Amino acid sequence: MSEFNNNSVDLSCQTNTSSSFYYAKKGFLVKKGMGKIIKPWALRHFILEVNQVLSYYEGNDLRGVLTLDGASVRSLESSEADNREFAFEIYNLNIAKISSFKSPSLVLSASSHTERESWIMCLQAAVKSDLRSRAANVSYTSFEVSLYIYIYI
Repeated sequence: MSEFNNNSVDLSCQTNTSSSFYYAKKGFLVKKGMGKIIKPWALRHFILEVNQVLSYYEGNDLRGVLTLDGASVRSLESSEADNREFAFEIYNLNIAKISSFKSPSLVLSASSHTERESWIMCLQAAVKSDLRSRAANVSYTSFEVSLYIYIYI
């Protein structure tokens, strides 16, 4: 797929602590639009946080925030996703907890089978809250703790 830059694909599902917040996975996916008549596909940057939040961006602009509490994830056949390969769906979304989101499901497409399976695994772990327990078990060096205390006191 020409929409993807494979150099920026993160296939892992590890808790990352190198930034100011914990995330389990980030990368580019193609998102199916939610228009009433035309539903175009658009490349978006997604960040799955350990607190069951999935955010997506267009450039630097936040375009959506989804709470995954109670959601489910499944692979889709290409015939179910406008003939897109490597598609999957996040469904049973609690739309009451989602800002500016009008559908109880989100259809996405990855750049490869491996990437799709990695996203599905990470999303399922997030729904089960497995990622929060990983983040809680992160150990800090004394320098990091000192720096944290200095900044917030």
